[in-house]
Amino acid sequence: ISLFSPAAVSSHREYVFDQQKNAEKVSVHLVSKNEKTDGLGMPLPAGKVRLYQRDDDGGLEFVGEDMMDHTPESKEVRLTAGMAFDLTAKSEMTDQQRLSDRVWEESYKVSLHNSKKEAVEIKVVTRQYGDWKILESSLSYEKKDAFTIEFKVPVPAGKDTILTYRVRRQ
Repeated sequence: ISLFSPAAVSSHREYVFDQQKNAEKVSVHLVSKNEKTDGLGMPLPAGKVRLYQRDDDGGLEFVGEDMMDHTPESKEVRLTAGMAFDLTAKSEMTDQQRLSDRVWEESYKVSLHNSKKEAVEIKVVTRQYGDWKILESSLSYEKKDAFTIEFKVPVPAGKDTILTYRVRRQ
């Protein structure tokens, strides 16, 4: 039973490679604010959300579905529409050194490929445990919390981008 009639909601796409969730695929997220200006603006109950977009002929095309948590007005709504078929990713540890009984250094390489006709930004999410520090990185990053590192990697149309970083863990 539908609780609400379909609503046209403005959103933007985010491409995310989180190797702990999927080691080879880039997920597609639709992000919107629960505000009247974006087509919502009411407390939303938890449940299944079906996502559609207009095709070239103006008809509705099913693009995915996701479960949504209770969302109060003015908070962000983030739904996973599925996996991108034209973006690929691969992460590998390229070096590991044990410096002492408690200290390790590891180097990583993340290869991203974009088969789209336009450039995209892929958010690369990785997690480190213990006391860690990024020693060097080919791109800037943001420390989201005690365990999570987030890189925003630009990938040109039809090209590859390589992200490298080295981390020390204790």
